[in-house]
This record gives sequence, C-alpha cells and structure tokens, in this order.
Amino acid sequence: MVGSGGTLDNLKFKTKNNPDKMYLMPVYEGANYTGKQLLTPYYGATTQGTYIDGSAQVSFSTEGGISYLTENSNATILAGKASYLEVEGIWTPNVDQILDKDGNPGAALTNNDFWRVALKSGGVITGYKPGCYNELPSTGQIGSGNEAIKYTGGKCYYAIYLQDKNAGSDKELPLRYTVKRNTLFDVVISSISGPGANDPGGVVPDPTKPVETVVSMEVNITIAPWTIANLSAGI
Repeated sequence: MVGSGGTLDNLKFKTKNNPDKMYLMPVYEGANYTGKQLLTPYYGATTQGTYIDGSAQVSFSTEGGISYLTENSNATILAGKASYLEVEGIWTPNVDQILDKDGNPGAALTNNDFWRVALKSGGVITGYKPGCYNELPSTGQIGSGNEAIKYTGGKCYYAIYLQDKNAGSDKELPLRYTVKRNTLFDVVISSISGPGANDPGGVVPDPTKPVETVVSMEVNITIAPWTIANLSAGI
C-alpha cells in the first residue's frame, strides 16, 4: 500500500487490550464440561476446548482477516484501556526520503534497515524529524533530548482504535469507543502518513492519555447487520 513517502507491505494485525485466549462458547469445568464452575471467559494453559487465540497475528489482506474481541466499555477512554488493532507492516521509504547520517541525500538502504530521529519531551516521543536515515544519524542530526530509533528490516507498528462514530457524538466518547457484543468492525486502511513505531509498545506512547490525542490512524467505521462497523484508517 502506497503511503506518504513510502510503501507499506505485509500487513498483519492482532487485537489489543483484549484477553489473549477466549472461549467461543460457554464452557464448564470437569469431565465433559459437567462441573459447576463456568470457565468462560477464563482460560487456563491446561484447559481443553475450542478457544480463540487473540495473541496470534492475522493477515490484513484485501479479503480481510478475522479476529475476535470481548466486550469493552470504559467511562474514560484512555489509550491504555480502549480496544485497538496493533498493525504490523514493512515500510520501504521512497528514494527521496533516504538520508545519510548528516541529513544529506543518502544511498540505498541495506536490508531495508533505517533510522528515524524521535523528538521527545519528558522522555515521551512527541513526533519525528522528516526522513529515514540509512545509518545511525550523527549527534547533530539527533539533537539534545531526542533519540535515534532503528527500524530493523523496515518493520513498523500502528494502532487502530475501534470505534463506531454513529454511536456517540464527540462529547459521548464512551459510547463511540464501546465494543458491544454481536458487532462486526470492518476495518479498511485508507491512507498512511509514514512509518509507525519501531516496536509494538511505541504505538501507545502514553497509556494514560485520552485516545483522541494519540491516534496515528484515520479510520472510517460503519455498522451493518450483525452488526458491522466499517473502518477506513490513515496511518
């Protein structure tokens, strides 16, 4: 997929702020599931039965990958609490985006490795300098308090927070970001602003911040019978 300044390929995703393993149907303990203790939604490593492995990555293809989410509702919609998709891809910058260590036009990348200069305030990344360096940037390029971050093989990560814009206004974010049962979120990435974070933890730089201040993707969501939520995202 062509984005601003490069191309993003090999897209995969997994659900986050969601249990790793979930039963699909009510499951009871004991032989033949005849015990009194309802295990759903709990899951133990030695438990038998059919379950969803939410920690597994799913291909983000044109046909669409499918995963599963539990219901999730929060009074205050924080980045560390709301349900989102962690999207992984391989970013290949355009030739005119490649810089050498001193910020001059650079030669082709080796093994698609590149560096970016992360602008930081209070130890938290607030943005990035333009361009992708083909080697570790010089001290002058990094600047005081900032950090050079390596993207090994061009691998990068993004967050798409799941929402239904028809469910609530801008002042009713708990309704908008609530994940309800029997809802299908149809997610489409419509645009990419550039490389994402270089590791999964970087997609949520501050989990205490409201979702609306940390989202790095634009998304379009619609709801249809069973219920479908279509989402078009710019990353």
